[in-house]
Amino acid sequence: MKLTKRQLRKIIKEELEAVTLEASSTEEAFSLETASEYAWDRPRRSSAKEMSTMAGRHVKKHADKFWDPERGAFLRPLPRGYYDSNNENIALVMLYGDDPKEPKYRPLVNYADIRQKEYEGPLNYDAVTSKIMKMLEAAGFERAGLPVPMSSQNLKSMYGIDTDDVTVG
Repeated sequence: MKLTKRQLRKIIKEELEAVTLEASSTEEAFSLETASEYAWDRPRRSSAKEMSTMAGRHVKKHADKFWDPERGAFLRPLPRGYYDSNNENIALVMLYGDDPKEPKYRPLVNYADIRQKEYEGPLNYDAVTSKIMKMLEAAGFERAGLPVPMSSQNLKSMYGIDTDDVTVG
């Protein structure tokens, strides 16, 4: 079954809603209303795997440092997820699930070129990027060394590469 761009955006919006509701029902900083104003996409499969692997390393470091086996809980809670940026592209891995030591990962990416085309709000390009980063931090996401993929359109225009398996970061 082939999905249209509109159907894919709807699915991603529903996923964002599910994760944000599961993570915190009172969080305003990265709510569905603010998050869905921007063009969040699923990354290419290889990029998603790299992003999730790196997020998993951060979860493991956090667990090694803050897990209290006697209480069966973290001394300091896990962040809601991890993010990073490169060339105005933003990579985000949301954490969710019932097991705090082994959460599930939902990688998303916000491509600068697509955001610039689709955003219709009052802010200029740099202000939108800055706002997204501030929203993520305010909502409990932690900046981490994630690989940040480029959009397929940018890979093709900048490097002449017509592939779905390249990540920069």
